[in-house]
Amino acid sequence: MTTVAVGTPFEDLSKGTKVWIPHEEHGWVSGVVINPIDANQVVTTVDDDEDHVEKAYPATQLFIQNPTILEGVEDMTTLSFLHEPAILHNMAKRYETNTIYTYTGSILIAVNPYRKLNIYSKDMIDAYCGQPLGRLSPHVYAIAENAYRSMLTDETNQSILVSGESGAGKTETTKFLLQYFAAMGNRESRLPTSPKPDDSNVEKRVLESTPLLEAFGNAKTLKNDNSSRFGKFIEIQFDQGVIIGAKIRTYLLEKSRIVRQTTNERGYHIFYQLTKGCSPVDSEELHIAPASEYVYLNQSGCLDVEDVSDEDQFLRTKEAMEVVGITAEEKKSIFTVISAILRLGNIAFAPGSQTDSSAVTDQEPLKLSAQLLSCDAKLLEKYLTTKHILAGNESYDVLLTPEQALSTRDALSMLLYSRLFDWLVNRINVSIQAKKEAKSFIGVLDIYGFETFETNSFEQFCINYANEKLQQQFNQYIFKIEQKEYEKEKIDWSYINFNDNQECLDLLEKKPICVLSLLDEESKFPKANAGTFCQKLTTNFAGSKKHPYFQLPRFGKNQFTVVHYAGQVTYSTEGFIEKNKDFIVPEHISLLEKSGNKFVASLFAKFWASQGAQGGKGGQFVSVGSQFRDSLGELMKSILATSPNYIRCIKPNQQKKPNKFDKLMVLQQLRCGGVLECIRISKAGYPTRRAYPSFVTRYSLLSKNIKRKDPRDPKITVGILLTDLGIPKDAYQLGLTKIFLRAGQIAKFEKMRTDLMNQSATHIQKHWKGILQKRKYSLLKKVTIRTQSGFRTFLAVALLRKIREKVAATKIQKTFRMFVQKKKLRNIKKRSNCNSKRHPKKICFSRIVRSSKRSCSPLPSKDCSFHHCSQRIFQTQTRYRSCSGEMARKTRPSPIFRNAN
Repeated sequence: MTTVAVGTPFEDLSKGTKVWIPHEEHGWVSGVVINPIDANQVVTTVDDDEDHVEKAYPATQLFIQNPTILEGVEDMTTLSFLHEPAILHNMAKRYETNTIYTYTGSILIAVNPYRKLNIYSKDMIDAYCGQPLGRLSPHVYAIAENAYRSMLTDETNQSILVSGESGAGKTETTKFLLQYFAAMGNRESRLPTSPKPDDSNVEKRVLESTPLLEAFGNAKTLKNDNSSRFGKFIEIQFDQGVIIGAKIRTYLLEKSRIVRQTTNERGYHIFYQLTKGCSPVDSEELHIAPASEYVYLNQSGCLDVEDVSDEDQFLRTKEAMEVVGITAEEKKSIFTVISAILRLGNIAFAPGSQTDSSAVTDQEPLKLSAQLLSCDAKLLEKYLTTKHILAGNESYDVLLTPEQALSTRDALSMLLYSRLFDWLVNRINVSIQAKKEAKSFIGVLDIYGFETFETNSFEQFCINYANEKLQQQFNQYIFKIEQKEYEKEKIDWSYINFNDNQECLDLLEKKPICVLSLLDEESKFPKANAGTFCQKLTTNFAGSKKHPYFQLPRFGKNQFTVVHYAGQVTYSTEGFIEKNKDFIVPEHISLLEKSGNKFVASLFAKFWASQGAQGGKGGQFVSVGSQFRDSLGELMKSILATSPNYIRCIKPNQQKKPNKFDKLMVLQQLRCGGVLECIRISKAGYPTRRAYPSFVTRYSLLSKNIKRKDPRDPKITVGILLTDLGIPKDAYQLGLTKIFLRAGQIAKFEKMRTDLMNQSATHIQKHWKGILQKRKYSLLKKVTIRTQSGFRTFLAVALLRKIREKVAATKIQKTFRMFVQKKKLRNIKKRSNCNSKRHPKKICFSRIVRSSKRSCSPLPSKDCSFHHCSQRIFQTQTRYRSCSGEMARKTRPSPIFRNAN
């Protein structure tokens, strides 16, 4: 068990201090110190949902809580108090808000949300492009970007190790990584200076290889609906940032799942996809029946996966086949082999007529299998019920019991499927391989997580062995290599103790005596069984030769326990020898090599050469364990030759439900994954290192005292640079050839560099934009002046027209008024003279005129009409009539007044 701290000193536990208290169910619960008694006992109150319980705890079991402001931080190395409860609480707080990614230094922790989140769009890819690690929120794209930029900048191969137990989300994380690299490769290929890929569809083929391998290598388990039952290392090859090809290596396909599964589990997805998605015509031709009719599929009682359509997935699988270049004829041949495997599972055996013999009970499945494999049915039956043995120069056939015949049948089925799977991987590699030598690559490792079940067999042993090896690599990179590098560079370094699993690995793989070597030794003896193998392990690792990582369970037969880095796991030796031999029957190989189906025959061409043995001369024994150890060794060499990046996937609960965070389960995974130890070393050590020349080249522009090509020693130049930037001396150390920086320092340098580059770019853009705007302004000014001049001319002409009209109207009105008044005056004088003769009474003419003037005001210049003016004159005329009496009533209006009325 790995821990970051061992409690809190008593003097730090004052009254009112908030602490974390150990709890059996929740791992840790919150509490408050009430009354510190002494160095061993502290009375606290537990803050839970029910009540407050006062209890005394040793001070060494209590951990001080971080301030509220530090809850839910993005990088847990920034926590003031680094210990298990603080880390667990921080992750729980982030998970409550669907924030599934968290940093621990440069390591990304990804908690499976068990729901779809809208954080993997193209816009999100664009957001993380070009951003240094830590600039934006934690994300799988940030790790991908860091590996991609490091490959381009440092010109070193990169690897990303995705680890975690089954159901933690490793497969989905790998998909997102490939998606990001494909997007970056496509972006770089559009640049005019970038090399063009020989095949523009290589990114698409790399992406489509994932669902294709999932169909043939993933299955539903109790812990995961899409569990990878094999390991794969995808090597994505680049040339100046452009994807030019890829290569896939696979490890330890779980072949036993083909023939048997645990209750409520399924075999590989392709079996169910084919039985449900195949067309009626193809089903009749390939003799495909419903899944419930196949023994290999119906024995577990699980034929479907919730919320998953096998028909739709089958169409998706066929589309992926087309993308990677598998022809229609090859697809048909693949489905034919799968149908033959399913039919082989329906062959049943009963006791034969002879002692310890067997016979096929139903010839129909046998004939259909032989027909699909294009081989002789009688020979197939013979090789399933008998075993050919060579003894010196003589050979003879041995009859098999029904149980042995069933094992031989299953061995043939597993052999067929494993060869088909290997062919598929090779076919994908041919499709996506680079046509020229790659300058660099990024490897993505997606391998099964640590497993422990009620009954653990050979498959779990190999899986846990691989995880033990990866854990050692993690320890070496994070701890051992760090310290060696410090010693080499003469850096002042305080050694940090950590758990080393080298002794456990020696138990598993170190020759001459280890579990794998003893297994190979037992596999060579004909009468060896689970009991003899377990006894040999006991003799070499228990008793007087007791190994610290080997134990024997108190109860149980043919079992042994290995103390792994993640805990103790008990293995059952039943089936170890048989699975290590892989049950390769030479007669099966010779039969299928001569198959009338060219595709089936090609699967077994040069079979013995690929296995490193010779058929018919003891070649039937092939050590699966040794092969796996060798391939794992090659994988570790590939990883050690790269700069690794780590993603630890966490499974939050066993029920696979969203928004449920099982703290105890998560805590155990954090301990097993070495995350807690990594946090402590990241905080205490110098995780970032740069060679002096590369450091000066990249960051010299930050100081005005350093020239472009400074002739001084790079180490001296780096010292000047750090002094100018005001970097604290405890944040770095200068080695012989490298500078060592504390966690987060390189991000500060990158930020300063980016800010300076942005500032310089802004300055250049400002002046260039100023020139463009001045030119634009001058042109716009000329156009505007011309436009204004023309518009003003138009307005002036219109105004002049109105003035002329007004002057003309005024003259017309004046003349007309004068005419009217003169006419009126003449009429008045004429009538006055006439009336004065007829009436002796004197009429005051002046009074009439004054009255007329008062009643007839001058006409307005604009708004008064001729009719209105006539009305006024007519009113004056009426008043005159009233004053003149009878003479006025007899007077007739002049023609102009009649027209006016």
